Amino acid sequence: EENKIQWSPARNFLLFQFYSDKKEGKETFKDLIAWTARDFSLNPKTKWYSIGPFYDLMHIIGLKKDKKDVIIVVEDPVSCIKVGRHTPCLALFGSVMDYTRFNRLKLLTNNLVIWLDKDKMVDSYRIADQAKVHGFKTSVIVSELDPKCYSNEQILEFITEVI
Repeated sequence: EENKIQWSPARNFLLFQFYSDKKEGKETFKDLIAWTARDFSLNPKTKWYSIGPFYDLMHIIGLKKDKKDVIIVVEDPVSCIKVGRHTPCLALFGSVMDYTRFNRLKLLTNNLVIWLDKDKMVDSYRIADQAKVHGFKTSVIVSELDPKCYSNEQILEFITEVI
């Protein structure tokens, strides 16, 4: 509920919704701007379905507004939720970072840690190199499993090694 995750039994989807505040007159309400769903059916055509401007979405979990923390960059929302329990975390919804995201992140921190799934290790180092060009201090975490596959204690061990 806290992360606005829902299950669709009809489609076997785990659904993640992303909202922004929208003002109409004196009232403010939540406006659905994007969603992504992980398909758990037996033979999915694709693992993920998404609607919305994910290239522009800055969904950071665990960021304290008064503090410039290290932000860990991961691929997917499940990894973001799990890592975000311990340190600020950004879900890329893939393995690409563009200059717009780098510029927005620069307002929040000078330190990025890239922790993508192992099959995206080359992308992790590419993003870290790009981040350095934008003036960030960077580290890369390489692990056998995806970040979401680890326990809270194991995630803390990985994070502690690089921070």
